[in-house]
Amino acid sequence: MMEYNNTAYVGLNPPGAQPVKLEIVHAIMDESKLPKRPDALIEGVLREGGKMVCSGKDKSGKSFLAINLGVCVATGSKWLGRNCKQGKVVYLNLEIDEAEFMKRVYDVATALGADPLLAERNFLIAKRPRSGLTIGQFADALSGEPEAEGCSLVIIDPQYKIFDGNENEQHDMAGFYAEIDRLVSNLGCAVFVVHCYR
Repeated sequence: MMEYNNTAYVGLNPPGAQPVKLEIVHAIMDESKLPKRPDALIEGVLREGGKMVCSGKDKSGKSFLAINLGVCVATGSKWLGRNCKQGKVVYLNLEIDEAEFMKRVYDVATALGADPLLAERNFLIAKRPRSGLTIGQFADALSGEPEAEGCSLVIIDPQYKIFDGNENEQHDMAGFYAEIDRLVSNLGCAVFVVHCYR
């Protein structure tokens, strides 16, 4: 349902709106003519430029899972038994104390037997600013950050700390994920979002 001048329109274009023209294409049943898909970042789970959300309750291990994923991509190790393509990872830590977070990354990488030089070189941590941060500000800042250039994966942990809307409002969620799409487009990376529900 759309609103225009306090009038609700269900399934109709508001007055003066340009009609949408859809592009219709046929299915391709010749495998040799199929468009090339992006390479897998996580085999069978996530492709380059894709988006993924990990959702769970408080204290259910989501951050450990996300750190594990970051280390595996940074070092080209297996994540939950799936091959990962090695690449640079930017982890936006918005909740965990810096010293505690660094120790967690160290502990996870050590437990995995990950190459410490690759982990140190490819696992980048975006420190949380003292003031608040919106997803739009983060997308702008990261897109202009030389260290993030060529990154394969951005991890945002947790979503609620960077979300300036209401998660129950479709419009607010659409705006948040439009900014995620912009981040993907600007950096050519995949994005993994940690979401906490109550």
